[in-house]
Amino acid sequence: MKLKGRVAIVTGGGAGIGRGVASLFALEGAFVAVAECADRGQETVDAIRQAGGQAEWIPTDVSLSSEVQRMVACVCDLAGPPDILVNNAAVQFEGRLWELPEEEFDCMMATNLRGYYLCAKYVIPHMIRRGGGHILNIASNLAFVGLPEFAGYAATKGGIVAMSRCLALECAPYHIRVNCICPGATMTPNMERVLSRLPDPEAALRAAMERIPAGRLGQPEDIAWLALYLVSDESAYVIGSSIIIDGGASARLGL
Repeated sequence: MKLKGRVAIVTGGGAGIGRGVASLFALEGAFVAVAECADRGQETVDAIRQAGGQAEWIPTDVSLSSEVQRMVACVCDLAGPPDILVNNAAVQFEGRLWELPEEEFDCMMATNLRGYYLCAKYVIPHMIRRGGGHILNIASNLAFVGLPEFAGYAATKGGIVAMSRCLALECAPYHIRVNCICPGATMTPNMERVLSRLPDPEAALRAAMERIPAGRLGQPEDIAWLALYLVSDESAYVIGSSIIIDGGASARLGL
């Protein structure tokens, strides 16, 4: 029960990494607000409640200031000011940059980057008043390594890493710790969608796992355990870090 009595917001908590983080935080005693635009947010909440945890789904489009403000106010009314913010909500479109539709690029910027800014903007004043907190931004190892057809998506993730670093310095005097997790290939609905578009998904999956020193893709639970550490008292001296968790994939030279 490392998070007993704490209030956590997890954006994009309806599936994948977000659901893994929300579920573990609830298991560790936190009240979890699942800020998710799709109704799968209720599925996460139902599963948490069945396991004995406390959670509430708050439908939220994080790219819209009015919805983020409403979500934060709702959390305060339901459980009190948030102790933890996990910025995770993201959209992903693939394609060579010059062929990527402008509306898809703009959508990624609005959700993946502006959404993180808006959530931090409206949560931080509450954390300052209560004397501290934790902000955890989920980025990607693509902030550090390249992959064809992911330039637009990688741009948002690189922005998250840079923003997190500066925000950590701004927040440290207020006892708010900001850190960043950068996952690699993780088995989420997004990954399943990408694989399904390939001629031979099973062969592509095997080839991907062969390039990962750990010999497998990540699971949402892998990311959740690192997230738990970074928002717990055990990581009190970790500030402004961007931690890659990709089974060693970005540590090797791909020749």
